[in-house]
Amino acid sequence: MQITLNGEKREVPDGCTVAQLLQLLELPATRAAVEVDRKLVRRAEHAAFVIPPGAQVEVVTLVGGG
Repeated sequence: MQITLNGEKREVPDGCTVAQLLQLLELPATRAAVEVDRKLVRRAEHAAFVIPPGAQVEVVTLVGGG
């Protein structure tokens, strides 16, 4: 299925969850904030939240600094 990820069209498996998307992107869930259709998806919901076809997904990685 197709979604828009950070402004770009992208194919992901049907029924893809937020957790699976982060795995595909090789991003640890602890370092990413995810919005689906302008709604924040809490980390506790990543494994159960199925991304709908055509969704607008924004993934922001959190960077620690010193």
